[in-house]
Amino acid sequence: MKWFLCALCCLTEGLSVLRAQIMPDSSVQICAYWTPGDKYAYEAREEKFKIDDQGDTTLVYRQSERRVFEILSQTKDRYKIRLTYGDYMTTDKEDQLVHDAIVSATGPCVVEFETDETGSLLGIANLETLVAQAEASVEPAVRVMWETIPSAERKNFPKKNFRKYMARTLSDPSVVINAVNDDLGRMFFFHGARLDSTQVYEFDETFAPLLGGRDSVRGKTSFWIDGRQTDSYSAVCNTYTEADGSKMLSATLGQFVTAFGGEKAMTQAMRDSIASGMSGIRSRMEQFSSEEIHLDTGWPLHLFFERTIYIDRDLEPMAAAIVRRTLDIIVEEEQEEEKR
Repeated sequence: MKWFLCALCCLTEGLSVLRAQIMPDSSVQICAYWTPGDKYAYEAREEKFKIDDQGDTTLVYRQSERRVFEILSQTKDRYKIRLTYGDYMTTDKEDQLVHDAIVSATGPCVVEFETDETGSLLGIANLETLVAQAEASVEPAVRVMWETIPSAERKNFPKKNFRKYMARTLSDPSVVINAVNDDLGRMFFFHGARLDSTQVYEFDETFAPLLGGRDSVRGKTSFWIDGRQTDSYSAVCNTYTEADGSKMLSATLGQFVTAFGGEKAMTQAMRDSIASGMSGIRSRMEQFSSEEIHLDTGWPLHLFFERTIYIDRDLEPMAAAIVRRTLDIIVEEEQEEEKR
């Protein structure tokens, strides 16, 4: 049962921001002052923990990668930016094999996106290229992932259905958009805002599952400027969100099981069993972010992000998963040291 609960946490922990309201006009302004040719490198780290029903915490993985942002062009009302991913490393050996196989077959991931003149996200500029790259990654990903499935369990998940599921998922543009938003959403969340450092603001935020689908999560997000840590050099900007993910959890699990088991292979007894297993199970999400932004340039200096997914049945704790991320700018001295 514990593996099942951990799977539920995995299915719901991947969420990306869909939309936000216009922020109120106040005193501290976060704005982009970028120039074509500007290039900034960041060290991105992520670690995941699982917590069982006894409260014991176990590390699932640690991973890191370099993300390089380059300003490609600027007009009166927008910027175009290139984000290049590289140097991916993880303690999850299977994930490392999948990543390396995909990069070997399709090349590194390069995202081009646009913001308005303040640095607020507008959208992905090379979406078609990214979708084509995702589609090309299906075969190498399936090949490596299939080899990691124990032979005794393969009969429960036909390879043909596995490939169809991967192809359908990765060819969906919304999956690519959600993945990019998951990386960039909080990084540029405050750009374009003017906030009073003595106030806490709230709005309803909508999140989408990274694997696509129409079952989104609506949550209440608070955001504010930390006046004690904000000065003329940088502003520290925080967010906190609570959301109920039970509806999306049930729908996503159903899609997952159907996709791997096959629609025709799903008997009514199997559907009833899944429904019974989901009865009374609830999912709740909490997340917090804290970002330091350089006021003269609008470039983030540091970002901390933590998302916790709780799974319980009839309010009795069963399992939880914590994803913790940091993003730190690499200063020029550090980059020169690495070149040596």
